Amino acid sequence: MPFYPDVSPGDPFKPNARLSNDIRHLVNAAHGFQDCRQKSVPFGSVRVSVYNASTASIPANTAVVFTSDLIKRDALPVKQAPAGTAEFGIVTRALAPKECGSCILIGTATVDIAEGTGNFVKPGSARIFVRANSGTAKILHVSGTTAVILLGGSQPQAATPQVVSGYAGAFAVKNNGDGTVTIYNAGKPDDTIAGTIRIGSNVFNIDVGTVALNTSGTTTIYITVSYSGDEIVPDSIENYTMEYTNRIPNNADSRYQFWYKELAFVNAEGVVSQTHLCGNIEISGRWCW
Repeated sequence: MPFYPDVSPGDPFKPNARLSNDIRHLVNAAHGFQDCRQKSVPFGSVRVSVYNASTASIPANTAVVFTSDLIKRDALPVKQAPAGTAEFGIVTRALAPKECGSCILIGTATVDIAEGTGNFVKPGSARIFVRANSGTAKILHVSGTTAVILLGGSQPQAATPQVVSGYAGAFAVKNNGDGTVTIYNAGKPDDTIAGTIRIGSNVFNIDVGTVALNTSGTTTIYITVSYSGDEIVPDSIENYTMEYTNRIPNNADSRYQFWYKELAFVNAEGVVSQTHLCGNIEISGRWCW
């Protein structure tokens, strides 16, 4: 910040935009709010500078998750969290596409809540949160449809040691106790679709079905997508193939391109550690060869 000399009574005075902005930044930082030009300053909460990396506006007090877009200055890229996401932050004000703002990671926030039971909340549809029996955001107080929540908590373990609970989104993995695991949508257990993969600049949506996968001892569960089209031919959904696997793909044929993501890790005792915690999957950036 530059030096601003004192102003004496009777001196000619004209408002200084730079001085006004510096004062605003100091006051905002003292209350824990930042923008793209400032480092995060926690005062009773942990907040980070973020920018809206999606093409749609994000309303105030909405749950967001981080994306793989490039960091802009000190601001991290976010988009609105899918319904059922277990770990999320909350933006403190409405963000237009590419606009910067502040996101609460740990601390209290006030949100709109739907009717239901449970002492935790998870994102629902639009900006409405739904009650849950586990999660990382605990309800402190409810008044009508407004709730004060505490972000940054831990997820309670299920009573059954073979399943790690808390994640209620797409591509969840559970142990069936018979040498198999099921990959399904924990937010919609009866649905035949485990989740959706969004691919490419032309935006192809591939609905991936619920499936049981054999496991043996310690296993890591992956979801893979392969591309076998000719680059000079217009991109088409027929060029893509999806499968679940318990090993990272290793194909030396350069005509095929692969992308993969770890969904969960199953140890020798059958305890599932869910490593995919962001709902549906969006593939962006370069493919893995």
